[in-house]
Amino acid sequence: MTSRFHFFVTAVASVIALGIVTVAYAQDAGDEEDEAPDRLVTLDAATVARLGIVTAAVQPSEYRGETSGFGLVMPFDTLAQTYSDLATAESAVQTSKAALDRARSLFAADVSVSRQTVEAAERQEVADSAQLSLVQRKGETQWGQGTPWRSAAQLSRILMRLSSGDLALVRVTFSSSGMGTTAPTLLRVQRVEASAEPKTWTAKTIWRAPADPTVPGISFFALVEDARALLPGERLIVSVPGEQAQQGVVIPSSAVLIAEGTAWYYTAETQPLIVPLAPQMNFIRVMLDLGQPTAEGYFMSGGDTALRVVVEGAGLLLARETGATEDDED
Repeated sequence: MTSRFHFFVTAVASVIALGIVTVAYAQDAGDEEDEAPDRLVTLDAATVARLGIVTAAVQPSEYRGETSGFGLVMPFDTLAQTYSDLATAESAVQTSKAALDRARSLFAADVSVSRQTVEAAERQEVADSAQLSLVQRKGETQWGQGTPWRSAAQLSRILMRLSSGDLALVRVTFSSSGMGTTAPTLLRVQRVEASAEPKTWTAKTIWRAPADPTVPGISFFALVEDARALLPGERLIVSVPGEQAQQGVVIPSSAVLIAEGTAWYYTAETQPLIVPLAPQMNFIRVMLDLGQPTAEGYFMSGGDTALRVVVEGAGLLLARETGATEDDED
């Protein structure tokens, strides 16, 4: 009786243990199903050669981010009117000051100049100075503070360069979230409809423009150098280079493929030899951020300079990975 009971207990314990193991195995299987599938393709050297898969090493690079905005080439007739008003007001002040100095000198020398004449000259000088201040404030309202001219003579030189085409006056606007209120030290501009190798102009004379309620964002005025090809009314794309450069690598454009609604590339590495004289290659599909384009491809911050990527045959690897391969004999 005792031996039968012992056998029964042992059998029950075995069934319970088997059930626990089965449940644990099911949970592990479920966890594995929840994980993202490995985007891996392993091929031997002969298959790699037959499919025409070519790899290349990524190139080290640095990336300097840019803030982009829009610009408009301004006509300078309004600026010419500002110059005219400023020159007239400055000339009047100079004339009235000279007249006041002469009247005071003659009055002090007791020459036939009355006190009333001196006082009239003083009133005229005050009125002309007030008019000059009014013209200057009007200029700040139109052109903002920090303009590159402080006098009519300085503005005249700028107008001469504008009329010759050596300069272009551009109003640029950036998103409020993308720019601070401080004027940048350098702007790069190009036409909206740029060619394959767009012409780029630079501006180093930049100052804050008055707010325009019809144009949201932060605006600046800029004098674009060597701008004979730019015409008034022309719209531009404007960019401000970032201050700090990031170090990384460039994934070539030829390595990029689109799948599952996003961009990818395949890395390539040689598998350690298991069978002598039968090397194999591992190709792993990696997601790529297209947010930092360059002339050669797409910048990836902090990438490994020893990395090799597939530049020819990535589509064939994707087909093999997803089970949509065609007959290799074709």
